[in-house]
Formats: sequence, C-alpha cells, structure tokens
Amino acid sequence: RRRRPRLRRDVEWCLVVLADAADVLLLPTRDREAVCATLDLFAEQRSGDDRERTVAPFDFGSLFDALETCFEPASRPPGRVDRCVCVFGRARAPPLVPAAGRSPLLVDDAFFFDSLYIHAAPAPENRVQHVFDALLKVAGARAKASFSFETTSSTTKVQTFLFVLSSHPLLRGDSQTAA
Repeated sequence: RRRRPRLRRDVEWCLVVLADAADVLLLPTRDREAVCATLDLFAEQRSGDDRERTVAPFDFGSLFDALETCFEPASRPPGRVDRCVCVFGRARAPPLVPAAGRSPLLVDDAFFFDSLYIHAAPAPENRVQHVFDALLKVAGARAKASFSFETTSSTTKVQTFLFVLSSHPLLRGDSQTAA
C-alpha cells in the first residue's frame, strides 16, 4: 500500500500559476488540505489543455510581483526562508527576465528561486536551450544558491529533481556541487 506524501505542518505554502501573467491561486497557508485541494482543482482544469500551444514569452516580472504579495519581507519572522520552486513547461518561448533590481526578492539572502524545466524533445520550433538559459538568468545574483534542472517527460528524472528540491535550501550546499 502506497502512502500519500505529507506536507509539513510548520511550512507555509503559496501557489502561483503562470498563465498570461502570474496569478496567485492560494496565499501562504499552513492548511495542508487547502493546498492539496487547490492543486487537485488546478490539475483537473488543466487536464485537457495543450501546454505547448502558447508561444508568447512569459514575463517573469509578473511572477515576482505576485510573489512579493506573498513574501512581504517586513511581515515575515526573523530567520525565515522563502522559496519559489518554478515548474516551467513552455519549450517554444524563452521567458522574459526581469530587469536587475526590479524585485527585492532577487537580492534577499532568505529567498531562493529554484526551477524545474520540463519540456518537449528538442526540435526546430522548440527553443529548449534558450528557455533554460533564461531560467538561469532569472535567479541572477542568487544563482549559486538556486537550483535549476531540466528534463523531458522522464518521470524518474522529475522525481529525482523534486527530491533534491525538497531539501531545505540552507542545508543543501550550492548548486555547483549538486551536479
């Protein structure tokens, strides 16, 4: 019998979806049932969508605008760690990288931007390397502390990368030693 993974009770979770702009689905909460219900509802809504039909680049500036509403540094307790794990899947359109200094989160030592890029196989219409390079640039000055992984739809690799990303960012070392 397989057990369903549990979310920790002492961690706040916030869910943001990347559509034409970043939309906050769920503000930070410790309510594990609300997080799982929101994820299930979103998965049901997306099940029939064609993920690759979108070729317009996504502006990551709107993601950081949305995250700033969730991670207000002044309202966070001392010693907090905020992390964004971005699962990105647009192989045809590299994301637009926010200008340096646009978001205070990108220079905050308590913020980590991790990305998992799941893409279609390389093809002339897919810009896999350009997208991955843009995701690396999003981390900017925090790139050494942030992890970025890419894979096609390999379930084993996705599980391995999510396992690595699940570790506490202050305990996992820098990204150059993880490879």
